Amino acid sequence: MLRDEDVKVAIGRRVGGGSFVRVTHLPTGRSRYVGPLHGESPDAVIRRLCGEIESELREAGLMHFVDN
Repeated sequence: MLRDEDVKVAIGRRVGGGSFVRVTHLPTGRSRYVGPLHGESPDAVIRRLCGEIESELREAGLMHFVDN
């Protein structure tokens, strides 16, 4: 699991309609973006994007950024 203090979440409105979510892992700069959300809740998107970043960090051997 990523540490809360290492994650920045931005939620907003897109130009042209719809919402977006951006999750950034601050220590590494790795980021994920979803917009529009297509009916998915922002909380679900945040969990999914954090999981994707966590998996990427594990695959890269950067375990010191991941709490077990």
